[in-house]
Order: sequence, then structure tokens, then C-alpha cells
Amino acid sequence: MNIKYRADVDGLRAVAVILVLLFHFDKNIVPSGFIGVDIFFVISGFLISYIIKTSLEKGNFSLTDFYNRRLWRLQPLYLVLLIVVLLISGAFYLPSDFLDITNSEKYASAFISNKYFARATTSYAAQDALFLPLLHTWSLAIEWQWYLFLPLVLYGLHKFNRKEKINHFYIVVVITILTFLIAMHYQKDQPRNYYFFTARIFEFMLGVCAAYFPRKFKLHPIINHIISLIALGSIFWIAFQDDVILGYPNYQTLYVCLAAALIIYTGQQGSVIEKILAFKPIVIIGLLSYSLYLWHWPLFAVARYVGVFDTATQKGLILVLTVLLSVSSYLLIEKPFRKKRLAFKYSITLLLIVPILITLSLNALNEKYQGLGVRLGQNYVNLEHKLQQFEYVNRSKCMNFEAKNPDEICHVGEITSEKKAFLLGDSHANHFWGFIDILAKDAHLDVYAQATSSCITLPNIYLYDWSNHKDAVYQRCYDHTVKYYQMIKQGHFDYVIFGQVWNNYASNHVINKVGDKRTLDDSRKRVEKAMREALDMVIATGAKPVIIKSINAMPSGFMTCFYENAKLRKDFADNNCNPKNYKSEDNSWFNQLFAKLEIDYPTLIVIDPKDVQCNKNSCLTDIDGVPVYRDVGHITDYASVLFGQMYIERIGNPLKEK
Repeated sequence: MNIKYRADVDGLRAVAVILVLLFHFDKNIVPSGFIGVDIFFVISGFLISYIIKTSLEKGNFSLTDFYNRRLWRLQPLYLVLLIVVLLISGAFYLPSDFLDITNSEKYASAFISNKYFARATTSYAAQDALFLPLLHTWSLAIEWQWYLFLPLVLYGLHKFNRKEKINHFYIVVVITILTFLIAMHYQKDQPRNYYFFTARIFEFMLGVCAAYFPRKFKLHPIINHIISLIALGSIFWIAFQDDVILGYPNYQTLYVCLAAALIIYTGQQGSVIEKILAFKPIVIIGLLSYSLYLWHWPLFAVARYVGVFDTATQKGLILVLTVLLSVSSYLLIEKPFRKKRLAFKYSITLLLIVPILITLSLNALNEKYQGLGVRLGQNYVNLEHKLQQFEYVNRSKCMNFEAKNPDEICHVGEITSEKKAFLLGDSHANHFWGFIDILAKDAHLDVYAQATSSCITLPNIYLYDWSNHKDAVYQRCYDHTVKYYQMIKQGHFDYVIFGQVWNNYASNHVINKVGDKRTLDDSRKRVEKAMREALDMVIATGAKPVIIKSINAMPSGFMTCFYENAKLRKDFADNNCNPKNYKSEDNSWFNQLFAKLEIDYPTLIVIDPKDVQCNKNSCLTDIDGVPVYRDVGHITDYASVLFGQMYIERIGNPLKEK
């Protein structure tokens, strides 16, 4: 293998970046274009190992010089990217999202953003990842982790096997096989394993195999051509397949990386693919690949977030901007800074330590001021102030028995009253704190409130295969429910109020014991039986049972629509995000059950917040420019309080003795 510039390797870089760019642009074009990153890993494994191998053989390898070269090759443009992302996201991102940005900047500056995104995203291609402008830095983090790993391996290889008693190539192959087995082991952690360095080492190692393949071994030219054609064809075939990402990295990753390694190896003998990849326009794209990779995703992500990545024209303009920015940064940043050199101690301080300290400080500042909402103008500041005015600071602590002093802080209403009530349920009972507080104060009632996340708080039933409790019972829900009914029996309450996102539990996940048949009909019968048992227990203590129905769920796209005003510095009162297609839930299974229970239990009180949230045509999604919802399933404390006030004004107070 000659020590010379390989134009075809830059051509292969072009293939890799085009696949990634098209996948991120619209994954319907190239459904598995993300495999371009794997090709980059193979190329890196080949080039870096070959450079180190050659230096070790000549006896002039310097670890500090290696890292110095890498820092000046990659960091200048990378740091410019971090600055630009911070500035652009600072202009448009909402406080909670801007907190994610500065947090990801902190991890990206330290080359561990792969660990951050493994926790912060549902999966690599998930909807929640589309607006994260530094998501793509996970691969650069792995690249740097590779730079820490590879020199030690190759140094050890040459140090302890200097005379090649065992051919270095065979040792490299063994390491590759072992690291592939490690990657397959981590499939149990999918989809998080997508970001794991340990799941990617074998990809780099296949590039190392290409660098260490015996030079004396030559393929017949025809076989060389055929292998290169099959290898490139395999890459494109896999790139256009659906569902490759499931369980990725997987065996298809092995095929992609093996194909890339074969293209590199056969290229040294002048394969037909080598000539195609060395075509000047393709090589130019390869030379721009680092800039293209760094700039394309942040531009796509921010454009999606702001809502200017929907039409073909918008997408086309963003793509043109990506190319222009990439060419400019290649000419003005990449090329000039490659030639810059400082002593290693100054380089690592300037290009690594200082950026880490700056991003840590900025993130701490951002966290202290809760996302710096002031960035978005006075209208947003006023909105935040209004929401904070109505916030119940102890509400979130009274979930899942997390409060250390629940008897002191988990109360609403008239705390000193001798009349007592108990509010229980799931997080929807918790979001009714404001609503119940207003009713309770008007009725001179002290309400103790507790809730358990995603839990139907009815006696003698379990939720099975529920949420993240795969093929298991939701034991915490059952245990907490037992405690709730012990309180009911001992508490001498005047009212017991049940709050749930009721329709979620009209499913086939309810059992009495493990092994029960789980049909929809059986499950609903168990819920009705448990509901009646709960009412019987409450009434037996002398308390009145109260059921509070669910609010109307947040319409799809509401948050994006509503907060578009913040991003564009508009008045929130001008939003047009109220849907006009409200459909009554009167025919839902739970509403039919409640109607039966009202007949069978004359003391039962049923409260429906939708009586004030909705009319015949629509449901409120904001009140005077302040959002009703804090997320897809829950209302703000502001809305909760105002719904309570509206309920008393329009319907009366059902908790008030007549």
C-alpha cells in the first residue's frame, strides 16, 4: 500500500455524507441513509490506523503530535458550530428547549454527547430528536473516543509484538471479531445502544483491518473489480431498505462496514469503483464532507423548529444555504487552521479545556434563570409571569409519595378546616389541584392530595404490561393504592375525590392476578367491579364519593402552533390554535359507567371540567392568551384555577353543603 493521497477515499466520504444528508433531509428519499456515518467510521479507522502504523514502524510516533493534529483538524470548525448553534437557538428556542441546547453543548464540548443523547432521546430517528441541533455530534464524540482508544491498541500491538511472532493483521481481526460480539451483546439495550462507543468499535476496526491487510496479497484484477462493484452495490442496496435501523447496530451494520473496508482495500489496486470515486466532482464533495456534515443537521433542525422546513421551496433554500455555508467554512476555517500549530499544552487548553469551561458556565447560568425566557421578548416574559403566579410549588412533590412531609405540604383548600377531603388518582388528579383548591376554599374544606403516575387507583386490581412494565404488573401502583384505601378507612374524610385520565384505563391491561385472561371485555368488567368496591368503601366510612372527569385532551400540534408566537415575537392573544372539531365523549365507556354509577349510588357526585372548557363547537386551549395545557395530557395550574372559578360561576359548587 503506497503512502499517498487516496482520492477515492474522499470519494467514499462523498457517498457517506450524501447518504446522511438525504436521510436527514427526507428519510423517504433514502430510508436508511444514516449508514453513511458507519462508512465514516470505517474510513477513520483506516486512515488514522495507517498513519499511526506508519509512524510506529518508522519509530517517530508522538502521541501529543497525533492529538495536536487532530485538534487543529477538527476543533476550529466544531467550535464555530457550537457558537452558531448557541446564538441561533438563543434567538428562537423556548426556555425548556434552550435548556436542552446548553446542556447538549456542555456534553458536545467534552466529546461525550453520545452519552447525553442516549438518555435525552427516545431513539435516533424519533420525532423528539428532530429539533435537537447538536444531535449529530454523537458521532464526533465517538470519533474522539476512538482517538483515545486506537493509539493505545496499536502502540501495544507494535510494542509487545515488535517482531511479529503473530502477524499484526490476525490480531487486528481477532479484536474486530471480539468488538463485534460486544456490539451484538449491547443490542439488549436498544435503542440507546445506537449511541454506544462499545457498539461501534468494530466499525473502526474493520477500517484498521484494511490498513493492516498484508501488502503482498494481490487480487486478480477482474475479481478486484467484481468485489468493489458488489461492495458499493451492497451499500446502496442497504441504504434504500426500510427498517434497517431496528436494533441498529446489527448484522446489516457489519455488511455496510465490511463493504466500505473492501472498497478501500480494492481501491489500492485500481478497481473500477476507485476510478468512479476518484472523479473530481465526487472528490470535491468528499473534501467538503466534514463541513457538510457539521452544518446540515443544525440548519435542518432549527428550520423545523421555527416551522420553515415544510414546503419544497423552504427545504430547497435550506439545502442551498447548507452548501454555501459548507464551502465557506471549508475555505475560511478548515483549510487555514489545518496548518496552524501551537504547542500541545496550548492547543488542548485553547481548543478543549476553555470551551468545556465556557459551556459548563453557560449551562449553569441558563439553568439558574430557567432557560432565560427574557430572550423571547416582553410578551413571553408576561406569559411566564402569569403562569408562575398561579403555580402550586408543592404539587409535583405530592406524586408517588415523594414528599418527605406530605401531611404538611400536600393540602389544598382551607387547611385549618375540620371538614376533610381526600384527592387521589393519577397525574390527572394532580393537575386538578387548582380546580379543587377553588372549590374547597369556597366550601371551607381541607383537601389532602396524593397521586401515583399512570395508575388507576382502584382496589384489588393490577395494571399489567402497562407503560414500561413489559410483561409485568405495575407493582408500585398496586402498593400505593393499598395505602390510599387504608387512609380512606382511617381518615374520617367528608369527601373522597377520584381523578384519573379515565379513558386510558378502558383497555385490556387490567387484571386481578397474574395469569388472568386479558380481553377488553374482561378488563372492563374488572374496572367496573373495582370502581363499585371503591365507592362502597368510601360510603361505608360516611364520606361522599366524587368523580372528576378528564379534561379535553390537547389537540395535536397545539404547542407548536401556540408557541410559534413566542418564536416570532407575536402577541399570544392573537393565536388561532383553537380547534373547531370538538367531539363529545358522552358515549365513551367510562361515561356510560359513570351514568350507571350515578343511578346506583345516589350520593355520588360527578364533576365534568369540560362543562366549562368546551361548548358545542370547540374547547378552550388558551384563556386570555395563556395556554390551558402544560403538555399533551395535563393542564397548567393557571387553567386549573380558572376552570374552578368558572365552574362555581356557571354550575355551582358540588362540594358545598346545600
